[in-house]
Amino acid sequence: MRPPDDPVRPPGHSPPKRRIKPSPLVDRFGGISGSGSNYFRTALLSSNIGVAVTDTQGLFVSANPAFCRLTGYSERELRSRTWVSLTYTEDLPRNQRLARQMYRGQVDNFVLEKRYVTKTGSLIWVRNSTSVIRDRRGKPCNFIAIVEDITERKRGEQALKELSIDLMRAEDRARRQLARDLHDSVGQNLSALVMTLGALKKMPAVRQPKARDIMRIGLRLAKQSLAEVRTVSYLLHPPTLDEFGLRVALETYVRGFTQRSGIPVQVRISKHLPRLSPEMEVAFFRVVQESLSNVRRHSGSRTAKITLKVQARSAVLHVQDFGRGICLARGKGAEPERLGVGIRGMRERLQRLAGELRLLPTKGGTVVSATLPLPANYEDLVHSRGG
Repeated sequence: MRPPDDPVRPPGHSPPKRRIKPSPLVDRFGGISGSGSNYFRTALLSSNIGVAVTDTQGLFVSANPAFCRLTGYSERELRSRTWVSLTYTEDLPRNQRLARQMYRGQVDNFVLEKRYVTKTGSLIWVRNSTSVIRDRRGKPCNFIAIVEDITERKRGEQALKELSIDLMRAEDRARRQLARDLHDSVGQNLSALVMTLGALKKMPAVRQPKARDIMRIGLRLAKQSLAEVRTVSYLLHPPTLDEFGLRVALETYVRGFTQRSGIPVQVRISKHLPRLSPEMEVAFFRVVQESLSNVRRHSGSRTAKITLKVQARSAVLHVQDFGRGICLARGKGAEPERLGVGIRGMRERLQRLAGELRLLPTKGGTVVSATLPLPANYEDLVHSRGG
């Protein structure tokens, strides 16, 4: 569906015909008047990068052949259209917001990746670098956009994202299978060993104190090994996650964490949270798993708090501790070195699902915030489960 030709005029209303009066800086094709204008015009006409000039109402004044090839419109056809009519509906609000900021003088230029609707109705991705041209009084009179076709790059990024998701799913399947194998084979064998040693302990042949001590040690080691195998199996992939969902899996995991670490954890999960996709539930579970591990190893916090809620059509997870906190390294995107690769791993997993991970230092600790977008029909999913 094409966006309206103009954000002010109603859909289908054609803009009035007008005589184009270029600014002193813009001739028929946006050439620079005065010395060197012929060289500039020739370079623009032969460029493979699209260049277009619009007036302050958004109507096209001129466009080079590359821009015309990109959009499928001739320069004459473009002069009766606005940049709004070419911009894909979903990308329009951000583009209009940036354009208003530039018109008001808040910014002199901006770069935006967005989609164009071509004359044939197909969508293409472009990188749009837009600058304002001002008259001698400093008022905006035209806007010039340098437009590069990035459709192939976007397709490559999408293919890479899909491959990354496939690899993540393969890893989760492998963890799930390994967890089952540990539980069904090694776990069962250790269970049988514990029962065998228990029966052997009661036999008359081991009534001697030394033999009974050896038997008691062997039985204790067998029980300890069985408990460790069950814990590793659960940490690799909790069976409750597949059977009962994220809510039950988190509550079960937290109880086990508290027993192992002695750190009580408060859990609050919104009743409006629907059952999520397997990938989303695994992602949130891994964030909790890694975050609580960092709480135990690094924070020195005596307690922790987990909240999972619905906010602005997204599922938002917070894991908060009340310990020493973290000191973010200098530089954009830097991570706390002492947290190792765990934070980067969590962030990559969330980014594969169009989510984000943030570390929020507080006065009394740290909040790990994970956000994932909910499906469009999430409200129906809540109601269907009696939420």
